[in-house]
Amino acid sequence: TDLAKSMAEMAKKRKQVEQDLMETEEENSSIITSAMDGIISIDSNGVVRSLNLSAERLFGYKMEELIGESITVLMPEPYKSEHSNYIQSYIRTGEKKVIGLLSEVKGKRKDGSIFPLEVSISEVHKDGHPIFVGIVRDIGERKKTENYLGRYSSELKMANEELEKFVYTASHDLQEPLRKVIIFGDRLKETCSKKLEEHETDNIHRM
Repeated sequence: TDLAKSMAEMAKKRKQVEQDLMETEEENSSIITSAMDGIISIDSNGVVRSLNLSAERLFGYKMEELIGESITVLMPEPYKSEHSNYIQSYIRTGEKKVIGLLSEVKGKRKDGSIFPLEVSISEVHKDGHPIFVGIVRDIGERKKTENYLGRYSSELKMANEELEKFVYTASHDLQEPLRKVIIFGDRLKETCSKKLEEHETDNIHRM
């Protein structure tokens, strides 16, 4: 009786654990599906295993159009040619060039348009096989802002340089006539000070 009771308790706990795992898996799936960033997973051959709704919107493909296809359909050159070699090289040597890092690359939409992406790739294992998960974000608007700020900074630098040149030129052009005013003012003070009223001498001094 005690054994049967113990086995029933174990079965109940196992069932609860299975239920908790199922709920956790559903919750994780829901989080991934609704994430703002695109999430795409591929196998070691670069074949797409899954993607979320944001990735669909980002690249213009439906999930069923990409599952089972090479991830390179989302890449323009030279990324497309380099990708397969990189995965095989990583699996062979373990040398990380992209995995674990935040990188800026180019993506290719279904309509053929090219756009800048920020991507971070991580590696997980399932049943002893590596799966690569990429989180991708369209940074087109950010790049436009950076380019605008870069042009504005260049224009501002040019304007400052032109202003400095103008100030230098104006200062240089004024120096000679000002020197002459001082020289002739001094001569007037020397030759006419005895003939002038006090306020007239003061005016020359002020000049």
